[in-house]
Amino acid sequence: DSQVKGYEERQKQEKQTKISEYWCSVDHPEWLYIDMIHNNKWLNVSVSMKSIQEEIDSRLEQIESDLVTLANLPEFGFEATEVYKRTLDLAKAISEGQKLAEMAKRKAEAERLKAEREAEQARLAAEAEAQKQEETITAHVNVNVQTPDGKEYPMGTVDVEIPAKQWVSFKALLTVDQAQELKR
Repeated sequence: DSQVKGYEERQKQEKQTKISEYWCSVDHPEWLYIDMIHNNKWLNVSVSMKSIQEEIDSRLEQIESDLVTLANLPEFGFEATEVYKRTLDLAKAISEGQKLAEMAKRKAEAERLKAEREAEQARLAAEAEAQKQEETITAHVNVNVQTPDGKEYPMGTVDVEIPAKQWVSFKALLTVDQAQELKR
């Protein structure tokens, strides 16, 4: 039994060596290794070397065709190709490319909406500032200086911008006649 198993193991190793030699003789992408497409059935005695070579050639043609398909994707072809190199699954690679494209579209839409919001906020702020400036008036204020002995000396006038409407409170020391005059 051990001799039979040893013989079968030697045959499998010899077949694996022949498969590796054939792999080295064919043109294949540098990132693709035999382990990525290897089929354990190839080591069976019932599988001929010719059928193994045909399967390898067929698989390489399919991979080349898939790479061309991925290279022709309008968006994210590179990223999809990288997924394909890891998985050798065309559907998964295309799905990943579509997912990235959709994500990029959502990101662009979010950025557009953000820019619109910021523009609207800037417009509203500018309108508020313009309205605020329209609601101001310029007042000419006489400036007087009072000395400790109660005498007032005029210093000139100053232009002051104040809002058109604003609550103003002040305190004044007036006689009744002066208050009535101020009311008028």
